[in-house]
Amino acid sequence: MRGRTAILLTATVNPGVYAHQSERNSREDRFRDYIEALKFYTSLSNDKIAGVVLCENSNHDFGNILEYLDPRAVQTEFEIIIFEGNKKVNNIHYGYSELGIIDHAIDKSKIIRNCGSFLKISGRLILTNVIRLLSDIPPCSDFAVDFRRAYWREGGPRYRARTQIMYFSLPFYETFLFHKRDQMIGVCTHIEEYIPIVVESLPDANNIVVRFPIECDINGFAGSDNKSYSLPYARLKRAIRGAVRKKLPRLWL
Repeated sequence: MRGRTAILLTATVNPGVYAHQSERNSREDRFRDYIEALKFYTSLSNDKIAGVVLCENSNHDFGNILEYLDPRAVQTEFEIIIFEGNKKVNNIHYGYSELGIIDHAIDKSKIIRNCGSFLKISGRLILTNVIRLLSDIPPCSDFAVDFRRAYWREGGPRYRARTQIMYFSLPFYETFLFHKRDQMIGVCTHIEEYIPIVVESLPDANNIVVRFPIECDINGFAGSDNKSYSLPYARLKRAIRGAVRKKLPRLWL
């Protein structure tokens, strides 16, 4: 039975060597995104949430964070962990660096260590229905993510993981992913491919969810094209996916 879950926001203010892989590469814009997300998640008061951890890997100084957060609005414990770890390996996308952020957060975060699970969210995004998602993921789950089928032009694994949002029990991550990101090298280039490869290799005994019970409703800006998730076409796409998820659960969009 799941207890309270930590929210882990992965962050890279200065994309550095990965800047060419994202259209949202302005340090000022990215920092503002992280602050807005931190405001939202720390304002949540719910017994499902153990606390909020923002882990940033470009060693960006957040200064006095209370200059940005209204103490009266903060409803949950939070940590900010900063380190220098934006490492790049040839022919590997920035998901390699993001796995390093998760590893470092598990090493350093008291909030994560004091609970049995965490929900990893790309830190620039606001998941407006985060509490409902935590409520709907089956309590016995060790790992939950949203898979889609590979597009016709994509090679490699049959599935891709939407890795902006992933749920892990702490024992599951420590057993199968902790400090194992070098397994990507020579096998795949993107974390979206790596996660399905890991899942397919696991024993059947693990409690794994590869389709979230609900559509994740997110606000913010996409790194791939710097477009807002609040644009009408983006909202429509999520609404269609949400309807299909209920009516035609075997049709993965």
